Amino acid sequence: MLNKIIISLILIVIGANVHAKELEIKVYSPTKITTSNLDLKEGDRVEFETVQDTYLNSKLYLKKGEKVIGIITSLENNGFCCKEAVIYAENFRTKTVDGNTIKLNGLIYKKGRTHWMFTQFIPFIPELIRGGEVQITKKDCFNLYIEDNL
Repeated sequence: MLNKIIISLILIVIGANVHAKELEIKVYSPTKITTSNLDLKEGDRVEFETVQDTYLNSKLYLKKGEKVIGIITSLENNGFCCKEAVIYAENFRTKTVDGNTIKLNGLIYKKGRTHWMFTQFIPFIPELIRGGEVQITKKDCFNLYIEDNL
């Protein structure tokens, strides 16, 4: 019984000293990213910018407007039968105020419209309706994260 209490206290003390928190970084695309662009493919770089200044321990860590570069890891084009287009982007990196390159966790996922409302009124020809394209504009804001180990 005494061994269990001692081991529990040791684990509590060790666990209390480990703090990990995630800082949320909001990003947007300064240019329009769309699947209607025939040159867009998997493996392409996509560029985003930070929405606001980010502070870590009361010091400026990332400036507003800092470029965030990611990679398109999956891209599905739209098709007939209301199949919408889909984009996944991951592996984001940016530079801090000090000039160090850091990795951002998270992914950006967006899909087009299915046009399901049209198929309610025209149920006999949904095979002729194409799904929507993905449109990522300046209005779209996404959250990425920095893991901060204190």
